[in-house]
Amino acid sequence: MGSESAAGAAAPEAAEEYLPPKDRGPLRRYIRDYVDARWNLGEFFLPVGLGFIVGILANLSPVWPFSTPGWPLIMLAGLFGYASAAVLDLVILWQRLKRRLRERFGADVQFPRGTATYAVARAGQVRRGRLPKPQQAKRGVRPA
Repeated sequence: MGSESAAGAAAPEAAEEYLPPKDRGPLRRYIRDYVDARWNLGEFFLPVGLGFIVGILANLSPVWPFSTPGWPLIMLAGLFGYASAAVLDLVILWQRLKRRLRERFGADVQFPRGTATYAVARAGQVRRGRLPKPQQAKRGVRPA
């Protein structure tokens, strides 16, 4: 029981020996720090998408006094536009991160399988829900 509580207590600080195998290593640490240092459109997709859907449904309601015939189509186009921008942001994130990883770890570095998925999945999560927790309290602190 003592080792379980020690592992649980150290997990938020991301001590290397307590991390799951998918999160271990200097490459994954650099990816986490890089993703955590920037604002990502993907992490806000659920709240923004919910807002768009509420806007569409409110307009379709018979009790809504400001009903406009073209509003749901405009809201739907906005939702797809935001989703497209979020995907484009993830592509840009991966391209820049790949370049930074090659600068940091050498031009001949071989990325382990799932490296891009790891970065994109972390960028799509709300910052408070990311595990292991971000090392920096605020955004903007880029890894060296």
